[in-house]
Amino acid sequence: MVLDAIYRGELLPCENNMEGNGRHKQAGKEIEQLLKDLRNNLSEEDMALVDQMLEQTLIICDTESSDAFQYGFSTGLLLMQEVQEILRKRVDTAAQGIF
Repeated sequence: MVLDAIYRGELLPCENNMEGNGRHKQAGKEIEQLLKDLRNNLSEEDMALVDQMLEQTLIICDTESSDAFQYGFSTGLLLMQEVQEILRKRVDTAAQGIF
């Protein structure tokens, strides 16, 4: 169940459905090539700065992904509550009409 996976920390939004995404796969290959080129052309100190920047960029991406997931999940719950309330009102209205 989804809620169980969320509770156990097994549902990571940044890892979902990326394996089959060609655009994601291509970007990953391009990043690998760019990093190889940079390692060949930069000093160790400069490459350490590039690695730090990449690490911070990944943290930002992970945070954005997590926040977007939480927002979407919360919005989905609110939508479900609205739908249930509408259905409850219709059932109440129908029940009043019968009696």
